[in-house]
Amino acid sequence: MKLTTKELRDITLVLLKVMEDHGYASVSFSEEDHYYQKIDFEDRNFGGNPPIGIGSLDDDMGRLKRLLEGDYPILADLDRLGSVFTALGAVLTRD
Repeated sequence: MKLTTKELRDITLVLLKVMEDHGYASVSFSEEDHYYQKIDFEDRNFGGNPPIGIGSLDDDMGRLKRLLEGDYPILADLDRLGSVFTALGAVLTRD
């Protein structure tokens, strides 16, 4: 399986259109949805003391918003965008 960057962009636009069609014009999260725990593959070695990074959706959303203000994008921003979409999917499909 392979997806091109154009396909990924088009898929994102389709999903955003579906959100807008359902009345979601913005993204925000409640306090209970605010924090997530990121565990990378190498952190699953529980034989030692694995470093586990903790971040918040506010941090990620703030960084992504700064991209629109001219901040230089880095590859880690893909992870931030993924975190926002993961949380969004979990919140919207919870009920």
